[in-house]
Amino acid sequence: MNWVSTARDVFALHYFDWCVSQIHFAANDNFRMLKQIEGYYSGILSDFVDAFGASEGARLCLAHLKKSSSRVLELRGEAMTTSDQESLARFADFSRVGGVIMRVPSARHKLLLDTGTDSTDTVETTALRRFLVEYLSVVLGAPIRRGAREFLEFRTNISDWVIFTNISAEEGSRRCTLRYSHTISARSSLDAEVIGASISYLAWLGLPATEWDVLASHDLRQIASSLRDFVDVFLRAAPTLLKGIENPLKIV
Repeated sequence: MNWVSTARDVFALHYFDWCVSQIHFAANDNFRMLKQIEGYYSGILSDFVDAFGASEGARLCLAHLKKSSSRVLELRGEAMTTSDQESLARFADFSRVGGVIMRVPSARHKLLLDTGTDSTDTVETTALRRFLVEYLSVVLGAPIRRGAREFLEFRTNISDWVIFTNISAEEGSRRCTLRYSHTISARSSLDAEVIGASISYLAWLGLPATEWDVLASHDLRQIASSLRDFVDVFLRAAPTLLKGIENPLKIV
């Protein structure tokens, strides 16, 4: 299906340029939204920004974005620059020595070092699901139900495409980890022709995933509010990102 490859390439180009604008926006805001995420990747990047400043943080994010967008660079006849490589090397030196993470993000600090944390304040996934549905239904509508293994999944039709918003939660003895992402599909099923995947706030900044670690009940309102904001930003941008990308299958 050549139209799928074409659609993926066009979306990748649109999405890359949008991510660049979001990185600059985040830097101008001193990465305020980033610092609302208590997670592994966000913690390391936040520490890096605190150490080197928002401008260097933006350069690092752009380098990570390029590194994860090889197809876009290929389509544009571009390549990673020396400056990009230097930013990545500085981040590597900052975050690990001999493969061991030396910086301790705030979430890991809470998990491993804060002995004053009340273990009774951990979040059960049932309560988390109810809380998130209340917040996210404002922008996503009601979640769709697929089966016992699914935590939360929402579906949004935009133009000829379907955007799935998937939220997963992992409950452990001392923590609950929350993660979300968007997938763009040509049909109303996740195993159909996909032109965009693993889309989330930290992905806009070139990092692998957006997740919150060590959730406590008193964190829920802030987490749900931030998640709703991230989802709203992308859904508002989606019509422009998908403009001119034809889906011959339409939505079925």
